[in-house]
Amino acid sequence: APPPPEPARAPSPRPEPEPPKKTGRAAFFASLHAAESEKAPVGTFHATGKFKEELEAENDRSGDWACTKCHYTNFKECLTCARCRSLRRFEGRNQASGYCQ
Repeated sequence: APPPPEPARAPSPRPEPEPPKKTGRAAFFASLHAAESEKAPVGTFHATGKFKEELEAENDRSGDWACTKCHYTNFKECLTCARCRSLRRFEGRNQASGYCQ
């Protein structure tokens, strides 16, 4: 004997559709920023194999000097200005190492 037919089920109520999400460039970057801010911070590692802080320490240009004649910023090792060739003025003694020409 064939099995008895199953009783008809009432259709299940459909969930309400979600409101449409904002689309566009600003919304994308806002969601990306929110997702990235939840992650733990990671140090920046450069192709040189050094961390950002190490690179900044090596590239410290605190001894550079401005030419008194043309105000061009020169490397600290140079004795003459790279733009106008005027001589560097020293405040103290034994400051010249000068291999720039």
